Amino acid sequence: MLEEYRQAQRIRISRKLVNKAMTFVQFKKVEVQDGSGPPFKDVTMEIRKGTLPDPGIVLFYNEAANFKDFIVGSFIFNDKLTCDNQLKIMFDGEEGRRRQDINLTFATTMLKDECVASLINYLDLSNRSSPLP
Repeated sequence: MLEEYRQAQRIRISRKLVNKAMTFVQFKKVEVQDGSGPPFKDVTMEIRKGTLPDPGIVLFYNEAANFKDFIVGSFIFNDKLTCDNQLKIMFDGEEGRRRQDINLTFATTMLKDECVASLINYLDLSNRSSPLP
C-alpha cells in the first residue's frame, strides 16, 4: 500500500513538472531504445527546462506508436560511442527506482551534437565521455 502511494505521488509530481516546464529544444525522428526493450522510431524528444526549484525534464513521445516516456532527476550521458550519431543516457539510481540505460540514435551527427549541447546548457548535465575541467 505504501508503494502504491509513492507511485501515485511520483506520477502527480511528474505531471506537475511536465506542465510547468518550458520546452527549449525539440528533436524529431529520434530512435529510442529503453534498455533491452524494442526500439521506437520517429520519436519526438523535448528538453524542457524547469522553473526553480523544479528540475528540467526530458520527454520522449510518438503518438502513432503509443509511446511516451520521460526522465526527471539525475543522469549522465555518453556521446562517444561506436556510431557517431548515437547517445546513451545512464542513470545513477537517484530517481527512486533503477532504470536501464536509454540508447538514442539521431538522423545526423550534427543533431546529436546539438542535443549534447542542449543537455549540458539547459539541464546542467555532465557528459561522461568529456574530460572534467
